Amino acid sequence: MTPTTPPLLAVEGLSVTFDTPDGTVAAVQNIDLAVAPGECVGIVGESGSGKSQLVLAILGLLAANGRATGRVRFRGTELFGARRVQLARLRGRALSIVFQDPMTALNPYLTIGTQMTEGLGHHLGLTGAAARARAVEMLARVQIPDAAARLKSYPHELSGGMRQRVMIATALLCRPALVFADEPTTALDVTVQAQILALLADLRRTDQMGLVLITHDLGVIAGLADRVVVMYAGRIVEAAPAEALFAAPRHPYTRALLESLPRLDGPADRPLPAIPGQPPDLRHLPRGCAFRPRCPLAVDRCAAERPRLRPAGGPTRSTACHLDLDLDLDGDGGGDGAIGSEAAP
Repeated sequence: MTPTTPPLLAVEGLSVTFDTPDGTVAAVQNIDLAVAPGECVGIVGESGSGKSQLVLAILGLLAANGRATGRVRFRGTELFGARRVQLARLRGRALSIVFQDPMTALNPYLTIGTQMTEGLGHHLGLTGAAARARAVEMLARVQIPDAAARLKSYPHELSGGMRQRVMIATALLCRPALVFADEPTTALDVTVQAQILALLADLRRTDQMGLVLITHDLGVIAGLADRVVVMYAGRIVEAAPAEALFAAPRHPYTRALLESLPRLDGPADRPLPAIPGQPPDLRHLPRGCAFRPRCPLAVDRCAAERPRLRPAGGPTRSTACHLDLDLDLDGDGGGDGAIGSEAAP
């Protein structure tokens, strides 16, 4: 995205809370995010880090006990506070989502063909043979065999991988400007995964489609994303161009994620490192940095102050850490602490 190119999506100060019997839970806190036309932004982090709730909040699909604050603009139009009919026109047409669990996202009482052609009629005015032809074309593009016959199938008659591909095909039917994909390749074998990723890359190039990719698979991120956002305990802890982040992560959590991956160029007998402990309970976050109890580089300051997300390593990179890992590669805790902080709760 050049300085003169307006973003397709601009998110400012987005926070999400849920009212529960145990009190209010802050699932997402103060997120800023921008996606340019044709750009892929990858969002990574452990389960419970807030990735999916961030996307659901942007699309206005939070559960009834959820509340979102902040600003979300799509092509300059504010989505928060928009009328329901306005959001309905955008969702499925200009904005689309691939849900993480296709079995619950697909209606078990309707055939695949009915579910796919309904959106085409609502958004593009395609009905009958024209709608079925469009659906068959997209099913074939996601490698569904005998696509025309599959239109008559119900979701339970398909394998998990085929249901996932149906969800991807449905999300792409109306050639949306921006797609949110939540773990889109989890149920796919390696060959089909490569074909789906190639399709997404092709649509980005030909249609300038924006893509927000949520995944645990850092290999997928490395192959497709232009920029990467790393989330932990509802906050962004690092954001950087993909190549720079993989070459030199600046946050201990990012570095721990990358080190936990098996490598072909390492010694065969090298034990695979794991991040100790468990992700924090969002109802009772630790004082200071949320990653501190699991961080091998934590210092006293980490317990007293929550680090703010600040520029680090250039104008396109930011991290929320008191240490400068570019200088502290040996893990001795000797960073200069110039990243910035905020008072802990």
